[in-house]
Amino acid sequence: MKKIVFEGTEQEMDNLKALIGGIDKIITPLPNMTVISERDIFIERLGHYVSDDAEVSYNKLLKQSEIDGNVSADYIVMMWEPLEDRYTVTQLLDEITY
Repeated sequence: MKKIVFEGTEQEMDNLKALIGGIDKIITPLPNMTVISERDIFIERLGHYVSDDAEVSYNKLLKQSEIDGNVSADYIVMMWEPLEDRYTVTQLLDEITY
């Protein structure tokens, strides 16, 4: 399955999904594909670093980065044990958004 990265607002993405759904009824078979946002990709990557819910953790990291990104990410989110005390908030966000 191919993934298409969509850059735009949530409303624009919903419109695109509706359009694709409509085309699927006219032109068959369409290839299997998933339209996801860049944010979803970052959250998916973060899931490899944290043991908690990745989306909740991503939101916590973003909020902390606005305050002070130099604190240990492990103080903000639950990191997997081998990764504890390895990244600051800024470093972890840079790692998943490369």
